[in-house]
Amino acid sequence: MTGHQVVQTLAEASAHGGEGGCDLSCGAEYGSLMEALQRGLISEADLDRSVKRLMAARFRLGMFDPPGQVPYTSIPITAKRHTRARQPCLCIARQSIVLLKNSEYALPLRRSLRHVAVIGPTPMM
Repeated sequence: MTGHQVVQTLAEASAHGGEGGCDLSCGAEYGSLMEALQRGLISEADLDRSVKRLMAARFRLGMFDPPGQVPYTSIPITAKRHTRARQPCLCIARQSIVLLKNSEYALPLRRSLRHVAVIGPTPMM
């Protein structure tokens, strides 16, 4: 597979993502969720959990309401391109980048570092 090269098929990738708590993918792998379910790579309970969280988020965003009732629809697209909006986003993105050594499941950190916080689902090797 391309990408992170952790699994061999899209069905395996979709199962890993779903089990890891990733409810939405912008790629093609979640098109293979049915195959992952049929192969026993992911459970219906995992899929139900993801669908519930995804739909709850969509309702909170107003995706099923008339546009006039959704406060986000009054924000013009040009506001996203404004320099005032871009600068804080760039700063946050730079501060949050973490590089992983994919083949070693290790962070490329100096040995003198005293504290590290690991947050999120992590496979135990």
